[in-house]
Amino acid sequence: MLDECLALRNKLHKDDFRFDLDPAQWKYAYLDRPGLEEGDLVRIEENGVLKGYAIGTLCDYEHGAKMYRVLEICAAERDTLQGLLESITRRAGDRGADFIVIRRCDEPDDDLFRRDGYLSASENSIMVVLLNPRDLLAPFSHSNTRGNVINIKITGFESLSIAVGENSIAVCDGVREQAPSLALSAESFLGLFFGKTNLLKEVFKGNVKVNWRYLPVVARLFNIIRQKRWYVPFGEWA
Repeated sequence: MLDECLALRNKLHKDDFRFDLDPAQWKYAYLDRPGLEEGDLVRIEENGVLKGYAIGTLCDYEHGAKMYRVLEICAAERDTLQGLLESITRRAGDRGADFIVIRRCDEPDDDLFRRDGYLSASENSIMVVLLNPRDLLAPFSHSNTRGNVINIKITGFESLSIAVGENSIAVCDGVREQAPSLALSAESFLGLFFGKTNLLKEVFKGNVKVNWRYLPVVARLFNIIRQKRWYVPFGEWA
């Protein structure tokens, strides 16, 4: 069961920026929670194949209210998601919950939630700070990449050289002194990494400094490494 759920999660969210949980970590985050009962894990299968699952738990809220908190919901198709929402509603009612809270990590199926009466409410933003650019970029690095090498200087960090190919990058050992340079702040780097700002906008504002001749290389770099979606469900918040 555990392996099936984790495999589906990894398949559906392989391209998202997320925690790469191993089976023990996923079990700790979701199945080992105090107050979790057997019926709180809902699964939908088709011909013996897992199509979706949801995990929720009952929590005390302010003024004596009871909240059913959905820790994670994964569905391969819209009809599976609809079935999970119906099962969650029944389960929350059986456990005496006054309301349900789900943290959505995908946008395309929001209409299904609204159809079931869910209201989009504000929540705390995720705050990010850069600690180690080389380690952050290491998972994107492919040693067989061939292309333009550029030196990146992020304020507060040592310079690093990156080879930028057509569809991949390689983080080089050491710094290539003769390579063109790109200078930017940690905030601008993270904004471009997460797709929260535009490269030309940052250049015109003076936050990114690079020779115009190499701007296409920098644009290609961030197109390759950009993370467009997060996947951090409630089970991994606390």
